Amino acid sequence: MTFRDLVARPILLDSNLSVLLCVGLVGMAHIRAHKRLNGQYDETDFVLLRLVIERSRRLVVCPNVATETSNLVRQSGIGLRQAAAEMQRRLIKDAQEFYFESGLAVDDPDYLRLGVTDAVLLQLRAANQELVLLTVDLDLYLAGANRSLNVFNFNHIRNERADFG
Repeated sequence: MTFRDLVARPILLDSNLSVLLCVGLVGMAHIRAHKRLNGQYDETDFVLLRLVIERSRRLVVCPNVATETSNLVRQSGIGLRQAAAEMQRRLIKDAQEFYFESGLAVDDPDYLRLGVTDAVLLQLRAANQELVLLTVDLDLYLAGANRSLNVFNFNHIRNERADFG
């Protein structure tokens, strides 16, 4: 799978990238100030993520990632917390939402190792051939790649930015 495969495809983000998106849309200066993002991401990463999303057909969310993102964006000061929560509200309202039952997700072979949210992401991707799962989680990426699912590691994009521009 190449960067070009991301174009015009619906994108399903993991929780970490969803937090980066919400906080970055409030203001790129907040990325370095946010407890969950500081030291892991910078403004360039946000611009790159936004470019990927703009080139996709649409953003896809699931309740599990939405819940984790909601909890993680709140790990900041009150002003940013409220602004990022409002940004998440807008993103969710504009996105297409898919649901996968947790009772079925716990039957996923990688559930015990990855947890419910990642098992749901793998199952949603397996159920919808059009989706591309974009993650920074190496274990999630490898689990999807081992199943030959359309899963892409955002770190690969970060490392080869010039190829995507």
